[in-house]
Amino acid sequence: HARGRVTVEVKNGAKTAVAEFTYVELMVEKSTPSEGGAGTIVTIYGEGFSEELANNVVMVGDQVLKVTESTATTLKVEMPALGTGAYTFTVKVGERVCTGGSFTVAPLWYVETVAGSVQGTKDGIGKEAKLEIVQHLAMGPDGKVWFTSRGAKDKNAIRTLDPKTWDVKTVIGTDNALINNTHLWGSTFDSKGNYYVAGKAAGKVFKIAAGTNEISVLPLPAHKLTSNPMCVLTDAQDNLYLLNRANPSYISVYDKNLVLKHDWPVNLFAEHMAWNKDKTKLYIGTSGAPFGIFEFDPATGEMKKIAGTKDKPASAAATTDGEPGNPLTATIGQIEGIAVDAEGNLWFSDVTTATVRVLVSGEGGDYTKGTVKTRAGMNFVPKYPGVDGLGTNAGLKYPCGLLPMPDGSMLLADGTGFTIRRIYSK
Repeated sequence: HARGRVTVEVKNGAKTAVAEFTYVELMVEKSTPSEGGAGTIVTIYGEGFSEELANNVVMVGDQVLKVTESTATTLKVEMPALGTGAYTFTVKVGERVCTGGSFTVAPLWYVETVAGSVQGTKDGIGKEAKLEIVQHLAMGPDGKVWFTSRGAKDKNAIRTLDPKTWDVKTVIGTDNALINNTHLWGSTFDSKGNYYVAGKAAGKVFKIAAGTNEISVLPLPAHKLTSNPMCVLTDAQDNLYLLNRANPSYISVYDKNLVLKHDWPVNLFAEHMAWNKDKTKLYIGTSGAPFGIFEFDPATGEMKKIAGTKDKPASAAATTDGEPGNPLTATIGQIEGIAVDAEGNLWFSDVTTATVRVLVSGEGGDYTKGTVKTRAGMNFVPKYPGVDGLGTNAGLKYPCGLLPMPDGSMLLADGTGFTIRRIYSK
């Protein structure tokens, strides 16, 4: 019978009973992740596979792959050492054969934990330090990474990480009454070295003046500042951009004298935004419906969606990086961090899938013609404590803030993993 659902009817005299039966074929629908190298675990989705592990044969070219798990609809295989290029999978079950899915051999990405191990607030080097929920990372003029810790009472702090030694030191501790119970969120520096951080639960923005460790409340004009200021950025002229997660949300723009210039409606449930390289466009990642990544032009107030389907993925099987060149076909969940690296790649941390992903722009730097790729994390497999290693085999707990580093690597605030992780290629 052809593939599909049929009804089986049983008659006994005048009585009739029915049952449904589905005919399946051996077929491959897709595979994830889409790229990597030797040791990458790839999940192949389809139907007609055997639940008996040994009955499934998976090949790329003439190489037989190691099958590590099998169900009727999924196969997990370990990729061998292959030359650079794109590969298609061949699956054999008994006498049946099919092809499908794709995998591209590219430079490998890895994850390593550089700071933190367990929850707490203790200074120290690398894993000797204890961290609370790490939310956001910002590069200071002193070459150190400044990061915010958030939470309820006695959890909020502002700390630094030395990328040369991974030494963690506290700037403003959890005992500071001004920031206590404020849920510190996004942060940034201006051109003069002043540090700004949004205090979400307090409805305030705090400032640490350059060269000091004194924190104060930024005297923003009272107008529509909500209890949810989430992200603060500055542009090339030191104008201040504040993303307020309200209903509806909006971006407030202040000049360097803190005079309110605009309240741009955003109409998105969003927490984080990032500049492009020349600070002319803002990219906003949503943490609620509509899910995806949006481009905002602060000169005109124009907003357009550049990546993500309508809905967030509900399972690993429903997660896809989408079609190359069409990022609107990628499924994207709750975004808790977003950053643009030196090459113009748009990185984002996806809490729903517990992964870090990147939107690589298309020709001419056009993100709408770009491709989404998963760099780190196992889809829908949050890990605490985190697992280091090959990017898509590594385990992330709650990926939050992202910070591009001068060496081409990416630092990740792994929120409720209470760690800072480094994502790098070689």
